[in-house]
Amino acid sequence: MRIRSGTPIQWQSSPHRIPRTLGLVALLAVLPLQAVAQSAPPRPREAWVEMARTGFTRPEGVPARRLLEEMNALLASPDPVLRDEVAYGAAERWILGEKALSPEDLRAVMRMWTANLAEGLGESGTDGVFRRSFSALCLAVVAAADLSSPFLEAPEVRAFFDRMLDYFARERDLRGFDSRAAGCTPSRIPRTR
Repeated sequence: MRIRSGTPIQWQSSPHRIPRTLGLVALLAVLPLQAVAQSAPPRPREAWVEMARTGFTRPEGVPARRLLEEMNALLASPDPVLRDEVAYGAAERWILGEKALSPEDLRAVMRMWTANLAEGLGESGTDGVFRRSFSALCLAVVAAADLSSPFLEAPEVRAFFDRMLDYFARERDLRGFDSRAAGCTPSRIPRTR
């Protein structure tokens, strides 16, 4: 490649080039997921409830992973039907019952639910506890899938275990039952002090 002056461009390795390149690659890998999530309008409550009522039959051509990604917002809902029966129920059905997610898909939802654990961690008395605690329940489903048919490598298992222990140690919202949200928050973990 030459610049107008006719001098060749010298491509020199820079210690900053590789991290920038990796950052760009990571960004490009995430953009399609964000575009899919942003392009589809949110499904109405009735559609989610109907999906659960019919045994979590997925629309033709829609993979379970994509639906679980759409349902991620439902884990934070104060509506126990959407949170407990729809979002958690779908995760349990598609991951353990139907084994509808590939190891790559399981790792993706594991990353998503693990990221949820940090949202609002340390606060108490807010609805953020639903996202965190029901994400922890969904992660337990992923762990059960790995126990029945191992797909995680040893370092991934250690990192997962460490992240869960960190969450358990740092969660401060331990109310257990919230009558306003008509349901339990599974974050009630016995502690020794």
